[in-house]
Amino acid sequence: MAADFLLVIPAYRELNRLPPYLRELVAVLAPARFRTEILIVDDGSPPDEQHKLLKLLTLGAFGSCHVAPPLLLPSNGGKGHAIIQGWRAAPEAKWFGFLDADGAIPSDEVLRLLEMALALDPAQAPGLWSSRVRLLGRKIDRTLTRHLLGRMFATLVSKSIDLPVYDTQCGFKLVPHPCYRKIAPLLAEARFCFDLELLLAVRHVGTDVVEIPIDWRDVPGGQLHPIRDGLAMLSRLSAIRERAKSWK
Repeated sequence: MAADFLLVIPAYRELNRLPPYLRELVAVLAPARFRTEILIVDDGSPPDEQHKLLKLLTLGAFGSCHVAPPLLLPSNGGKGHAIIQGWRAAPEAKWFGFLDADGAIPSDEVLRLLEMALALDPAQAPGLWSSRVRLLGRKIDRTLTRHLLGRMFATLVSKSIDLPVYDTQCGFKLVPHPCYRKIAPLLAEARFCFDLELLLAVRHVGTDVVEIPIDWRDVPGGQLHPIRDGLAMLSRLSAIRERAKSWK
């Protein structure tokens, strides 16, 4: 029987942050009334780190949450590449999603969004995008520098490719199965701009996107450099825009 949710977690050199976050996720999702399949995709970490990750991960079924054997990629292709490979390799599910490995999104927030999705009919549901919107009742623990750089990037994206979304880069997104089947052939962006291409593809096939404000915490130790990688992402915008013009 197909899982209700497939969550791919792309990971590169995440020996410190991923195992405790995975244990936290499993503890929260195991008693849930729906079935979740979690697939870790290691994006070409050094062989010794991949071996250590295998030893650290506790694999198997935990109530309604199943942690699949990890997919170990031979080289570093980027976040988008890892997600695409994971979605292609994993079992069928009613919803396809990905979740960043850093633990920035608390596990109870993951559960909240999955429960929201479960109440929807996948045949008619929008994509659900987590969003770091500073609203009353939501807690965003983020440095001022990262917040300002993030807003600058979001503004440039909005003006460049007309995406009416407040936060394109927050690391938890869900796409209903019927929509995923339509967009799967379109997805090609390998690195951090994958989120933008995914959003463009979802809207291209006529599926709406709803942003869900969440709690979020900045977790040190990541591979993303806000300035260097932010500039690289901006340089990819025109390529994504041109590629989207060829979609049928």
